Amino acid sequence: MSALRDACKGAEPLHSPLVFYLDREGLFGMADPIPRRDSPPYRLSLRAILAYFVALAVVATAVAVGTVAFIHSRSTVKRLSTEVFEMEAEYTNARVLEYSSGARHMLALNTELLRDGIVDQDSLEALGNHFIHVVRANPRLSSSGFGHPNGEAMWVSSDTSGQLQVHAYRRDAEGSMMRQSYRVQGSSEWTLETEEPSDYDGRVRPWFLSARSAPDHEPVWTEPYLFFPDNVPGMSLVQEVQNADGEFVGITFVDFELRFLSRALLDFQNDRPGAQSVVFDDAGTVLAHTRPNSTSQPNAQGDMQMVTLDTHVEPLVRRLSSELGLPASARRIHASGPRDITINAVRYVVVVLPSNLLRERTRLDWNVAVIVPEAVIVEGVRRQGLYSVGIGVVIFLGFLVTTVGIARRMTNSFYGFFDEMQRLAALDLQEPSRQDTRILEVHSLGRNLDQMRNGLRSFGRYVSSALVRELVRNGIEAQPGGQDQELTVLFTDVVGFTTISEGLQPQRLAEKLSHNLEETSRIVHRHKGTVDKYIGDSVMAFWNAPNPVADHAIQACTATLEILARIDESAASESPLWPIRIGINTTVALVGNLGSSSRLDYTAIGDGVNLASRIEGINKVYGTRALIGETTKRAVDDVILTRPIDHVVVKGQSRPEPIHELVALRSQATPQQRALAEQTTRALEHYRAARWEQARNAYIRCLKIAPKDLPAALFITRCEERLRDNHEASPQDSTEDPVADR
Repeated sequence: MSALRDACKGAEPLHSPLVFYLDREGLFGMADPIPRRDSPPYRLSLRAILAYFVALAVVATAVAVGTVAFIHSRSTVKRLSTEVFEMEAEYTNARVLEYSSGARHMLALNTELLRDGIVDQDSLEALGNHFIHVVRANPRLSSSGFGHPNGEAMWVSSDTSGQLQVHAYRRDAEGSMMRQSYRVQGSSEWTLETEEPSDYDGRVRPWFLSARSAPDHEPVWTEPYLFFPDNVPGMSLVQEVQNADGEFVGITFVDFELRFLSRALLDFQNDRPGAQSVVFDDAGTVLAHTRPNSTSQPNAQGDMQMVTLDTHVEPLVRRLSSELGLPASARRIHASGPRDITINAVRYVVVVLPSNLLRERTRLDWNVAVIVPEAVIVEGVRRQGLYSVGIGVVIFLGFLVTTVGIARRMTNSFYGFFDEMQRLAALDLQEPSRQDTRILEVHSLGRNLDQMRNGLRSFGRYVSSALVRELVRNGIEAQPGGQDQELTVLFTDVVGFTTISEGLQPQRLAEKLSHNLEETSRIVHRHKGTVDKYIGDSVMAFWNAPNPVADHAIQACTATLEILARIDESAASESPLWPIRIGINTTVALVGNLGSSSRLDYTAIGDGVNLASRIEGINKVYGTRALIGETTKRAVDDVILTRPIDHVVVKGQSRPEPIHELVALRSQATPQQRALAEQTTRALEHYRAARWEQARNAYIRCLKIAPKDLPAALFITRCEERLRDNHEASPQDSTEDPVADR
């Protein structure tokens, strides 16, 4: 650590930037940015001055070219954007015509078939099957149906996935209205989904009233209204149906929802962040918006109604209405061209376009308002300006490259070295993307930096780079000392390492061991842990120091489960990982730089740290892979599934310590794991209470759940020994079972 500290002493001035200079002889040097009394005056060579003025000229040229390009292109882009917005309005018109084009023909067919009795208007099945064919033949229609003079009605609708439903509102024998909903399966099979009382009355719905008020019983379009029962805005083409004797027998209708307009607007706005489009009529009613669900809202009585511009949920739409006086001024704004308004310090371009659609006996006057942030419109212009600046820089440098080439190359090299030094001070040891040079002094400086990087990289294999980087970032020199800190400490140990090492050549053993330690360390780092040291084949790591980790116990246990899973996963690979045992304990320990003034080790010490090491060794007694202490168990109990193993007295302590086995994340635990944990808990309770017979039977049930459970087999043997001894044991006696001390 002391050698690394000496190597990094040059990083102390990072609190203020370094300045590089060239003296009159062209030699490289560094100086503090704020002159000191004992500092020499700054010196600049002629080549440095030349490079400075070249850079200044390049910037001036680029700014001039970019400014001219921006001013020239701004108005053009705005004009083109307005044309695009007009195309959007035309697209909206076309979509309405597309959806409504077949409506009149379908309505005429419905009227003729119902008038001539070909479709029995009193038969729900006949009506339903007919309208099923109508909707299937015209997928752009939302629904089609028929209403009776007594307020009964039925229709067939299609949802966004193409699923058909039959909705029927009919009166029962007592005259009460009942709602029935059927789902259509196959070609004509109906499945009843809902049957309940309803207060629906078709005679008060807009489609009924519009048809009854139409002159000469002609087909007529309704004003936009909310469809029942989903409160979706839409329009209907309706017509009275009379029988051969001229009697009124009902009203047939075809519907299409206006949500398709909102979806069309949304498609246009996907590449315009912050933009909105809204379709509204001359009364200010919002028919479509880029947020499809914002066209209706409940009124004071809780009933759903269509939204107006001044009550829309979007503040931008409400401000648009008040700023421009919409909808009354829509035609005047269109005639004057795009408008610029500023709302909440953001400048917007607003284009209002009328959308006059002729419909039967009526002119539908809709308006489309497109609201786009000006920054979105001119973004391409800005990019073009930057591109022009770049072209100007390249051209200008092309004329001057022969005179300032050497100075520019040296300056670029020195700035590159400056960046490298900053990265080295932050222990960023990645290889630089540096070009070689023919200048001897620059080449020598780069070689020296490479040697420094290699030396620091070697130190990084012995010392935690994250720790040193934190000390350097805070400008702290490592000094002996520490503080009490709650930590979660982890120890690992390779199972049977002595036997493994006897069967491998030293080089192969080192390679395999490095592979195992690397995998464990990688997972620990990914879960915010600090690898403290490697002790032969073992790893010591802890959480919550030097950087705080709020859920350090959970992170440690999650890392352990991932390590064990990685070992199991590698078993079938060409290079399997060695099995390990893990012990974890959460404790308050002394953590800091411990050692002498000449050599320090950032580590943690304390009884709780020793306990974690002892817990790791206890795995050998019970045949487990990962054990944790009681404090860790309490900290992770809501997230990690554990099971109790025993109460043990470890070396160096006098009181029994409960130990638990890590099982799995609770969210991922299998039913077998949950059952085994519960059964083990009951079994240990019997064992601790010296109920040997009940304990043995409970552990036998554990083996039925997990036949290879080694702790259960061990405790069955213990219980049978107690039964053979045939004497009463106190609960504390169970803590005297031998364990492996470390």
